[in-house]
Amino acid sequence: MAASDLAAISLSEREHIACCQLPPIISTMKFALLFFALFLSAHAQSPDTTANQATTPAPDAAQPDPVQAAARLRAEVLQLAELSGVRQQVPILWKSMVDDGRKQMKDVCELCSRKFMDAWTKQMMDGIKTDEMIQTWVGAYEKHFTPDEITSLIELQKKTNAHEQIEMNPALAAKLQVELPAIQNEFNEGCAKLAGELGSDVTSKIEKEHPEFLNLSDKEAQAN
Repeated sequence: MAASDLAAISLSEREHIACCQLPPIISTMKFALLFFALFLSAHAQSPDTTANQATTPAPDAAQPDPVQAAARLRAEVLQLAELSGVRQQVPILWKSMVDDGRKQMKDVCELCSRKFMDAWTKQMMDGIKTDEMIQTWVGAYEKHFTPDEITSLIELQKKTNAHEQIEMNPALAAKLQVELPAIQNEFNEGCAKLAGELGSDVTSKIEKEHPEFLNLSDKEAQAN
């Protein structure tokens, strides 16, 4: 999909969802404020007269407050995440990571019995980091898109959900193509970090509570 193909680019529902939803595999990114504070210099104060005393100008009501702007953007990206179905996709993605972790454990851990791996898998699934994964997704979008672009993506997603025709601004379509690989990488790294930290904690817990699970007794059974 090239921005130069059409004055306004029409996306199918599937293409748009692919742009806005969860990447196929999964850095917690902190939002850099989009607005800078306005610094006003006071006039030099005269020691002999009060007429020329420095005054502090009242805050410019039109100047956006950085903290409020960041909070508003965070809320809008969270709305985009919910509209895009990220919350519904997280459990599927988390299970995929846990399944991959179990396979790796089976290959590299000679003492990890079936009971150990069953306990590890259950505790990993029980400890799913849904909100943290969504925040990782949100942080990546906050970093790569402006508030106006997020607003446009929200409107596009609403139309997609309503099965309406979608026309995307060519500049936004081109930016999506450029930014999505970086967003996916950041999301992958962040979610892998979450899974890795929990996996380490779960492993240590099982080792302490069930040392009997570390044995070779059912290694042959695992191959079946």
